[in-house]
Amino acid sequence: MRVYVAGPVTGVRGLNRFAFEDAADQLAELGLRPVVPHWFVPPDAEWRAAMRSCIETLVKCDGVCLLPGWRASRGAQTEYLLAMRLGMDVRELPRWLG
Repeated sequence: MRVYVAGPVTGVRGLNRFAFEDAADQLAELGLRPVVPHWFVPPDAEWRAAMRSCIETLVKCDGVCLLPGWRASRGAQTEYLLAMRLGMDVRELPRWLG
């Protein structure tokens, strides 16, 4: 199962890469195949271009893992709404792990 990791990036130190990578490691330990935006979006990408790339990738996944702080992120909110409308398995990180 491919699980897209969504959370705050813009305005977070280091683009929040550590939190995304940590979540990916934990999901992989469960036998899931995490997909992290940092793996395919250049760090200097303009927000709109980054979101287009993220959405293109998200729709090819089976589920979405939401990181802490996702509700305050415009991008993560967009990803959440799209995933919910598509009927994907959407959960916050602790629910994926528990």
